[in-house]
Amino acid sequence: RKTFSGLPEKVFRERLTSKLFADFNEAAVRGAVLVARGEVTPLNPTEEKDAQIFVQNNVFLSFGADGVGTFSTEGGDEAARIATGKDVCGVRMVNQLDLSGLYTAGTIAVDYCGRRVIAQSIVPGIFKQREPTDSIDYGGVEGKDVVADKQEFVEPFAALSKATYVKKHPVWDAEGKRHDLEASIDTKGLLGTDGRKYVLDLYKLTPLDIDS
Repeated sequence: RKTFSGLPEKVFRERLTSKLFADFNEAAVRGAVLVARGEVTPLNPTEEKDAQIFVQNNVFLSFGADGVGTFSTEGGDEAARIATGKDVCGVRMVNQLDLSGLYTAGTIAVDYCGRRVIAQSIVPGIFKQREPTDSIDYGGVEGKDVVADKQEFVEPFAALSKATYVKKHPVWDAEGKRHDLEASIDTKGLLGTDGRKYVLDLYKLTPLDIDS
């Protein structure tokens, strides 16, 4: 990520970023409304409705519900709805931190007719066929059973954890192997085909606030 030092460069960047976000938000909301109405064909039509995913105008869309049982022990659909909102907040925080070498996907939550639809920009290569154990480069791949900790993600994730006051900590996978992660196991890193390191699933970016 290029560093903008002078005031004119910073102003130019903010104007460009604001326009990009505005254009993305417009396309994402339009796509989310169509998905909520059932007017977009899912990529996985044989799955349960809440687990279906969509692509409309190069925007990736999914429902803010517990379609695959990720939050089955934490509150189900209600927990998934809250987590998706927290994810948007996490993306905003990472963008504000402006860490070198770490990128986010454009993400918004759209509530329409009682349904929450999550719209995201498509990370380059996220639909590329990879081995299941290589689908994620850092963090939990299949819950806590499979954990990835590729070396090239350690430095940018360490910078993220320092900025968010998260301590490096050990986790153990299903085989009992120890992995020292710089972030929550639920926060994932993925290397895009454009060579950029993306951070995903930011709903547990910061330590738990027991008062919230």
